[in-house]
Formats: sequence, C-alpha cells, structure tokens
Amino acid sequence: MVDDDATVRELCAEALEEAGYRVEAFGAGEEALRALPGLDADVLVVDWNLPGLDGVEVARRARALAPALGIVVISGNRWAAAAAAERAGVHHVLGKPFLLEDLVAAVAAAPGATS
Repeated sequence: MVDDDATVRELCAEALEEAGYRVEAFGAGEEALRALPGLDADVLVVDWNLPGLDGVEVARRARALAPALGIVVISGNRWAAAAAAERAGVHHVLGKPFLLEDLVAAVAAAPGATS
C-alpha cells in the first residue's frame, strides 16, 4: 500500500488487514520499490498522485520487478489516471473518494490476490 497521505494509508491498510491481507504500507513510491524485491507481494495498491515518482511510474517499475504483481491505482481523478494506468499494466483504477469495501473488492479481483 503506497500513499503519501498517512490517514488514507492507515485506513486502507487497516481495511485490507481486516479482510485477511498482510499489508506493508509506504509513504513514497521510491520506498516501496526499494522494499518490493524482499516482499512476498501479490498486489500493489498505489496512489496516482504521489510526490516524486507518480503512482503510474511506481506501477510501471513495480511491474518490471514483479511481472505477476496485481496493481490497483487509487486516484482523485480517476479518468485522468485511467489511460496512463492502463499503459502501465494496472488492473484497476479506483476513484477517490471510495468505500473501503470497494478497495477490498478491487484487491480481491486483482490477479494473484490471496488473503
């Protein structure tokens, strides 16, 4: 889970953990990419509008590191993120604000998701 907003990151991580997922949370894309090779990650949830590397670039680089990784992008501007996210191999774009149940459903539907 990658989001620079600590509140969003914590709420999303908590909802995913309650749904049975093991969650590693990061505040920056670079930090998540450095950790990814050492994680047994099935799905990446990443905010589109991150400082530094944006979420689509994080998704693209994560895909290069872990080709089978399911990827969900969350964005305040779903339509602007959609085209770029599709080119980066993202499986789902979830517009903010969203229900936590919708996040859990998007993660569950991503390829490779296991709880």
